[in-house]
Amino acid sequence: MSNSLHTTALASLREERSLTDYLIQARAELRARWLPETGGRAWAQAHSDLLDAVLRRLLSLAAERSGQSPQGIALLATGGYGQRALAPYSDVDLTFLVDRDDDPPLLREAFRLVMDVLMAGARIKVGYAYRHISEIGGDRLDHQTQTALLSARLIAGDGALFARFDRIYGPGLHIADFLFRKISERERIRQKMGTSPYLVEPELKEGAGGLRDIQTALWMARARFDKTGDSLWRELVRRHILTASEKTRLQEAREHLYKIRNLLHLLTDERRDRLSTSRQEEIAARLGITDEGGIPAVEVFMQRHYQRTGDIYHLSEKIMQRCLEAPLALGTDSGLASLRRTVIVAEPRRVAADPHWPLAALEFCQRYELELAPATIEAIEELVDKEGLSTDSGTRFLNLLMQPGDVEQTLRRMHRTGLLRALLPELDACMGLVPYDPAHVWTVGEHTLRVLQNLTRLRPDAPPDSGVPANYREVFASLESPATLYLGALLHDLGKQWPTLLDGTRAPHELTGAERATALCERLGAYPQRAESAVFLVRWHLLLAELSRLRDLTRPETIREVLRHVPDADHLKMLYLLTWADTSAVGPGVWTDMTARLLDELFGRTLGALESDQPDEDDPDEAARRLDGLRGRLRRRLASHATEEESAAIQSHTNAMPAAYLLNTSLETMTLHLAMIGALTSGEAEHGVVADLRTLPGTEQTELTLVAYDDPAPGLLAKITGVLYAYDIRLHAAQVFTRPAEGESGRAIVVDTLVIDHRDQPLDRNMRGELATALGKALGGEEPIPELLARRRRPEPSLGTLQNLRLEPTDGDHTLLDVIVPRGPGAIHALLRTVTAQGWNIHAARLSTWAGLIRCALYLSEATPGAGGDLKAALSGG
Repeated sequence: MSNSLHTTALASLREERSLTDYLIQARAELRARWLPETGGRAWAQAHSDLLDAVLRRLLSLAAERSGQSPQGIALLATGGYGQRALAPYSDVDLTFLVDRDDDPPLLREAFRLVMDVLMAGARIKVGYAYRHISEIGGDRLDHQTQTALLSARLIAGDGALFARFDRIYGPGLHIADFLFRKISERERIRQKMGTSPYLVEPELKEGAGGLRDIQTALWMARARFDKTGDSLWRELVRRHILTASEKTRLQEAREHLYKIRNLLHLLTDERRDRLSTSRQEEIAARLGITDEGGIPAVEVFMQRHYQRTGDIYHLSEKIMQRCLEAPLALGTDSGLASLRRTVIVAEPRRVAADPHWPLAALEFCQRYELELAPATIEAIEELVDKEGLSTDSGTRFLNLLMQPGDVEQTLRRMHRTGLLRALLPELDACMGLVPYDPAHVWTVGEHTLRVLQNLTRLRPDAPPDSGVPANYREVFASLESPATLYLGALLHDLGKQWPTLLDGTRAPHELTGAERATALCERLGAYPQRAESAVFLVRWHLLLAELSRLRDLTRPETIREVLRHVPDADHLKMLYLLTWADTSAVGPGVWTDMTARLLDELFGRTLGALESDQPDEDDPDEAARRLDGLRGRLRRRLASHATEEESAAIQSHTNAMPAAYLLNTSLETMTLHLAMIGALTSGEAEHGVVADLRTLPGTEQTELTLVAYDDPAPGLLAKITGVLYAYDIRLHAAQVFTRPAEGESGRAIVVDTLVIDHRDQPLDRNMRGELATALGKALGGEEPIPELLARRRRPEPSLGTLQNLRLEPTDGDHTLLDVIVPRGPGAIHALLRTVTAQGWNIHAARLSTWAGLIRCALYLSEATPGAGGDLKAALSGG
């Protein structure tokens, strides 16, 4: 039925029920009339015409019921409906365009009728928007709305208002912004849906070679050349963007996609755009395709389909790229333009009048993924050398950090052009500064850029598949001032170029950097509150990393240590994200699952204390209840497929191990420990030691897990480190737990995890076997450490000069030894040998290597009450 016949039939209908029945019946008849010859664009246009007629009737009915004229109100079709390309189950996208400030009854009634008849009655999904004419033009609309309105078509209402919209919308569209956003949007969809049209089950709408490709190309061409319909196709040929034959092929390919998409909707009775293998044969049959030369009809159909989608893929890409070839003005009166995806100076006089134009050029690069043209780089370099930058450029620079896009690449461009040297020479100097910590694989400046890159991955505009855990993104989204975090990250390691404070006192980089950060923030134009928070981040950016690696996180004093320095939840969140971004940017293998678990645990406990939404950590009864609950959950998860005997071992293990172990050990690792303890207690272990050595993925390091009975006399960990020293094996990190003895006849069991390497390489198979044997002999007393060292011709190690020696009681019955040891051969062995020689037991140990030193935290108790010697004096004189 034609549009005019629909209009005539609908004119006599006045009730919602009758209008709904008409629409349902007319759509059913239209579906029944689908034919291969007319089932593509012609069918979609007929479907669109039907909806047009119904909507016109609804608006006229609303005018009758309200007694008002639709003057100042226009009902527009947008998106695919605006293109008269409505598939059987496509959404109907509408925009109510108005030029009046009241809330007229006509508009309310029209909206109600649309909802009742289309949505509630005919079960058609309707997308709708309300726009005042004053919102049209310029940068007032988001990109999705701009795209939808580009295909806007008047259905009913005030024709003069629509004509006014048409005059405003095109000239008001920022063409370069629209084109670059459309390209970027299409790339994101391709990353999600696939970059090849040759899928076994093609996606007809969003996939490569699908309808979205050709729609994107035509939207871009419509914006670029201000043409529509047949005029646009002629313009593409006239400008030699497409040849005449390419235009015909692309139109035929589009018709093919319309046809099979319509048919797929009809066959499945739902909106389905994936051409599944289960439907391909049925569609081939409905299209009348038969076997050809022994090739089955379904294969003939799919070969034709791939030819068509290949044409769409390549020819649409050609249109999109050719739309970007001629210069495109960037911004409003900036004097800059884009040419072949580079930023050029298009109007030198206008550019010369703007002292901030280099930062504007960088912003365009960042926002639209452009590059600076060689001549533009030369112009910026000349400006920096001859004139420098204006005094308020720092503020523009800080604003640039929070603009969408790749901040890291912006800073690289600034370094390349001299802008970084002019704005922040302290960071520019760090680009060639080698850090004193061998764990870092990049210079200080390069590391800083990678920290900023990590933070950029947290932003809402970052791709969802950027590999960042969701919890980090959620915390970032809750920040009061993400710009403050960026500023702190920018400055956090600048202190590495200053070994002393301003008064000449030697100090670590977090202190020397924080002392100078206030002046740097002032020079960059940061307001005082932001500057204060940025200085805080510089001063304490190592706090969470150190405490999570080196402290028992279940102890209240650990949380109190954080609370002493962190003023509120927002500063804690910034510190948490900076810790992740900083540690992840050190080098491969530095950020591990264990590192993440420990940091997350410390953050969660401290945030709970700050927000007072967790029970009092100092309440022993509450702490015990929570720990019992944790043990129960772990037992259930570990014992899901365990035998009765294994279940008993699991219960014994979870009951005996301390909270720090239960909180920070994965189920997979606990399962390994249980198997190793089983081998130990059954007597299977040679020399009474069970060792597991495996290379850590993505690193050049080996993880050594060792289970053994605790030494009756203090010194088990000292013996282990003695064996490592004997074999020239470097220790990077260690976690040590002791499982207490059960019953009077039981024996305590140690579970140690050490990260090691041999001459910067993971241990090979032979070295692993030799080390396991040596550990067994040393721990079993068969070969004492002095004899092993003599046999291996290794001298007795000296302790050297210790730094930051602290020995203080904890809230429990342990004493915490916190000390920095020189990173020399056997230094850790010498430290532990001294500790145990003084009559102290080591219950838990944490150590990590950083900045060429080894930071150790040992939780100690006297082997026999009152027998512990003066440990501080022994270590100080070592």
